[in-house]
Amino acid sequence: MKKIIAFLILFHSCFSILEAQNIWEPLSLPGSLRGVNTQGDLFCIKYAYPLHLLRSQDKGETWETVFTGSFGNCIIGDKGRIFLINDRIVNYSDDNGDTWLQTSPINEGTGYNHFSSMRMCSPSNDTLVGWESPYLTWTLDGGISWDSTHIAFMEDDQVISSLLVNENGDVYASIWRHIGPNIGVYHSTLSDMRNWELVAFEGIGVKDMAFDSEGNLLCGVDFDGTFSGFEHVPGFYAFWANNVDVSDNGIIYKTSISNANTAVLAYSFDHGEHFYNTFEGLPISELVPTVLSIGYDNHLYFVGNGQFWRSISYADDIPSIFSLLSDWYYEIINNDGNITYQHLEYVGDTLFDRAGKRPKVIVRSNTHYDRNSITEVTHEYVYEEDGKVYWWNKTTEEFTILYDFWANVGDEWDIKVGSESITVHVNAIDDSYEYNNMNYRALYITDANDIFSGTIICGIGHLTSFFPEKLMMQGKRFRVEGLRCYWRNGILAYKNGERDCDEVYQQYHNSVVEPAKNSFAVYPNPTNGVLFVETRHATSLQAENKYRITNLMGQTLLRGHITTEKQQINIANLPAGMYFISLGEETMKFVVK
Repeated sequence: MKKIIAFLILFHSCFSILEAQNIWEPLSLPGSLRGVNTQGDLFCIKYAYPLHLLRSQDKGETWETVFTGSFGNCIIGDKGRIFLINDRIVNYSDDNGDTWLQTSPINEGTGYNHFSSMRMCSPSNDTLVGWESPYLTWTLDGGISWDSTHIAFMEDDQVISSLLVNENGDVYASIWRHIGPNIGVYHSTLSDMRNWELVAFEGIGVKDMAFDSEGNLLCGVDFDGTFSGFEHVPGFYAFWANNVDVSDNGIIYKTSISNANTAVLAYSFDHGEHFYNTFEGLPISELVPTVLSIGYDNHLYFVGNGQFWRSISYADDIPSIFSLLSDWYYEIINNDGNITYQHLEYVGDTLFDRAGKRPKVIVRSNTHYDRNSITEVTHEYVYEEDGKVYWWNKTTEEFTILYDFWANVGDEWDIKVGSESITVHVNAIDDSYEYNNMNYRALYITDANDIFSGTIICGIGHLTSFFPEKLMMQGKRFRVEGLRCYWRNGILAYKNGERDCDEVYQQYHNSVVEPAKNSFAVYPNPTNGVLFVETRHATSLQAENKYRITNLMGQTLLRGHITTEKQQINIANLPAGMYFISLGEETMKFVVK
């Protein structure tokens, strides 16, 4: 279970309460929210005598009591087990609270005066590690036996702000308070727990930690002049934050307090190097949420100012449209009836100083379906902010709204394509569009000239064409017909029809093979310094004997002539990355490793 105990602001200062409720739904909460388990059930504690542990199995709509008695802490285990702790007694349930058992009592003499106030981390159902400074206690066998130790490396008045254990038995403890020199991240193992090593961010107070999907440790740290704003050491990332959490799709969330004494929620795709604010701006005194939980059902839940809020189910899934290794394959119908395809791939980020943004680079290519050649390659630039996707208009040199994922029925926005503009209108919305057992939000849009009319699936894209191709392709003898396949992080996430999308993906991503006629081959691919270009027509076709090598930004890096049927090109000076080589009207991709 991922949980942030944090400040969170509900909405951007320019939003009204009504607009915020289009994203967040208010619900009633009978107690203190504790978190969400792997089945999507919510749990809260009702503080009456005796205490009640309540459960909701319908995303917070209704609640029922599953435990009554004395306990001071509730822990939702990562593997599904629920723990209730009262002094030395630990109750647990493996069936979402329907039945309860007890572990062995925790050892006497641990130094704990109020064991119920101890927090614990649970990487598995058999392992619990908890602390109440300056002591640690743990069990490795599900509570049959317990052990404890004094934390020798801590100074007076310092506190452990977070403690995490991974599946390999590595234990990490973070020290926050700025009294004494020994602050940062410490490491031990479950087989030891008495000898600790300072491994990261020495001298920086760490407020919270979380593991990402790759096993890296993400650290929210103090911003006190000793910290520059982002630091990276192998296996560790640190950024300014009060609290840190990671959703199932890899998006990092953090909460922090701004200089204006307001709470801010932001998200990042790159381990915290760049954050994008989602909600910010209200004074803390107006809205002070105390609990934020990321559910396994793609909902966000939080409590604030006496109100319980739930996000719409796609709230943390929408930004993943630009996950690295995302590919879109759209089918093209040519005027002669032949089927070719358009391929779009998100390949990285770039920086537009004049726009003040850090957009993402999408390589867009129109490629023959039955042969490995590219007839046209462009580079498009997009970025996402506040639920909108902005697209760079190269003609007017400005960003224009492409998608508005948070739009309501009746909303409109203008898309500028070249020197022209179209107005799209939202006719209907389906908040529970289902594909492959996943819920998405679907926007059904139209425009006056039927240029971009169709369906937008939030988190996937437009089902007809990613961009307004009918305006972009005026005069061309083909039309983009519809989305066939979409891969997120290299995994097929959407498919239309029965065609084998894996075959298309492999065809585009594998090394270039022997070409059909009127084409050329490049090899080895990937290469590490030398590229061979092979064609049977290089010396006889004067218009096609010039080659050009460009990078992802379209910048020309090398030029030359092809004078033999198999010619060697020295590319040793090119850094590792993806490039394109053009010969005549054809272009191919190659990779330098």
